Amino acid sequence: MFTIIASYISSLIPQLPVLIILVAGLIFAMRQTAPTSRMARSVVWAFGLLLAHSLLATAITVTLPQLMIDRGATASDLTWIFALVRFVSSLVEALAYGIILAGLLGQGETRHFVRRLGPWIGGLAGLLLGGALGALLGDAIGLALGVTDFEGARGYFVVLAVIPLFALTGAIIGVIAGRTASHQRSSPAEYNNRQET
Repeated sequence: MFTIIASYISSLIPQLPVLIILVAGLIFAMRQTAPTSRMARSVVWAFGLLLAHSLLATAITVTLPQLMIDRGATASDLTWIFALVRFVSSLVEALAYGIILAGLLGQGETRHFVRRLGPWIGGLAGLLLGGALGALLGDAIGLALGVTDFEGARGYFVVLAVIPLFALTGAIIGVIAGRTASHQRSSPAEYNNRQET
């Protein structure tokens, strides 16, 4: 137990500059003269999320390998698990930065910004999810289609055919979904114009 705590603390030491900025920013935003302002609330939420993320991600990184090895995990299993942890970690960071961005922009600007970025965000998310799904299902698809495993042929099939096909399909679906979702909500001006007519 002591070695895990020592390892956790030693893993936090390189992060000290970022942790200090996050704590200082959190305290500063909470002490703002107008704590009800949108920007102050956004900074509090985003910095709190980033601080919790740093502490939790470090704890997972320190404890997870030993737990997985104790349960008989292979190096391949650890690689996949850490890729998943990194992906979730990136999503949390993106959410925090999005909260800050929404606080910096006004409500109208945020709506306009989201409307413009919706298809791009949807496409990127679809690309990543489609590629991940292709990687997960690729071997089973190759097996079902009778692709031989001789000299890694099935692996090449997965990497060169299944993953790109799933990623492209996911990107197209994501762009369509992002475009649809970003245009679902009307701006207040459009709503008022409809009310007047």
